[in-house]
Amino acid sequence: MESYTIDAGWLLTPSNKLISDARVITENKKIIYLGKKSNSPQLSRGSEYFVYPKGLILPPFVNGHTHLPETLIRGICDDQSLQVWLNDHIWKVEPVMNAVDAKIGALLGIAEMISNGIIAFNDQYFYADSIAEAVKETGVKAFLSPSIFEHEGQAESKTIPKSFQKNIDVFNRWHKYDDRIFIGFGPHATYSIEQEWLAKITEATKERNTKMHIHLNETKFEVAEAIKNRNCSPIALMDKLEALPVIMAAHCVHTDANDRKLLAKHQTIVLSCPQSNLKIAAGITPLPEYINQNIQVCLGTDGSASNNNLDMLEEVRLISLIHKGLNYDPTVMNIYEAYALATSSGANIFSKEIFSGALLENSPADIVVANLNSLATTPIIRPFSNFIYSAGNSQIVLTMSNGKLLYKDGKFLTINIENLKESAQRATEGMIDRSDYTINSDD
Repeated sequence: MESYTIDAGWLLTPSNKLISDARVITENKKIIYLGKKSNSPQLSRGSEYFVYPKGLILPPFVNGHTHLPETLIRGICDDQSLQVWLNDHIWKVEPVMNAVDAKIGALLGIAEMISNGIIAFNDQYFYADSIAEAVKETGVKAFLSPSIFEHEGQAESKTIPKSFQKNIDVFNRWHKYDDRIFIGFGPHATYSIEQEWLAKITEATKERNTKMHIHLNETKFEVAEAIKNRNCSPIALMDKLEALPVIMAAHCVHTDANDRKLLAKHQTIVLSCPQSNLKIAAGITPLPEYINQNIQVCLGTDGSASNNNLDMLEEVRLISLIHKGLNYDPTVMNIYEAYALATSSGANIFSKEIFSGALLENSPADIVVANLNSLATTPIIRPFSNFIYSAGNSQIVLTMSNGKLLYKDGKFLTINIENLKESAQRATEGMIDRSDYTINSDD
């Protein structure tokens, strides 16, 4: 039985109040006490005890949209259009990725996320078996939707029929494994899959009572082409197929009033990736408007090839700042609203019983501690403000998932990090060697 007691300077409650001189006690994967240290029950024998006098105990992050093995092609192309980025770079190297590479890339991404206080992620990519193995080994939680796609850049099953069957096979193998791994369906986008197949995938998703993870309304070009070719937006097309109630929709940057009405009506989960959208110049998702219209939103990073990191604290800080500037209103998207989109909104993906994104007694012992004892976070006047606006990911000193300690004081407890970094470098070099790709000597 794993049992831990964590004392810290402060603890953030679900009502956004801070408890000072705080304590959390975990046992049998659950939080059994949180509150004032002075009010806590007697510690059980054998409970490991950690103290962070200037620590802030927080709920962990969820990463709402990833392509995790893309860690292996991080930095391969920057400052180019989406079409150049895809056609001249990503789809030159990605097709030679194999299952071993994908697992290494997934492990690398999981390690990065654990050190950044992220314990759960929502992924759409090839080689879901490899990603699931990495999740199984490391103790995190994942919702995996194997990519269904037909393109020369498809790294695994190559065709839509084969990738659809692969998706079903992965579902049968992994769905609900250890209450940590969940499987959905991952059609890439409406422009890459014919309507007949989108309808079939929707039916399969509903039959299995799961979710669909798809890219929708990401760029102006995508929306314009959909209207030209199908006389409706990608979101409206998925509504015609009665798919929106089961969809997790990545991006949704460019939406009109009807799109937003549909998203709200069907409680479609929008997966917003602000930093990635800015980097490829797709635009800025109007998150304040979405929230005001009761559209469900969860933040994500997107893949490391277009971000280029897996840092949810950066995403939270970015949306809090950028929407203040866009609206000329410093009260827009306050730090608590922004943080909720990267924590408690994860319950819309996993369910509150699996990932609550809040610190609650009798809920899963999912915990992060940030140490505010640094130059950037001194003095401490408002600890949570210091964390959002001043801290860096290096100040995450403890990450726990389901009561299992994954990371503490810079040490990974479920991953051999030095071996992994060496393996990742070799995997990337091997992929480039096997591909028809030359790194620009000017880079």
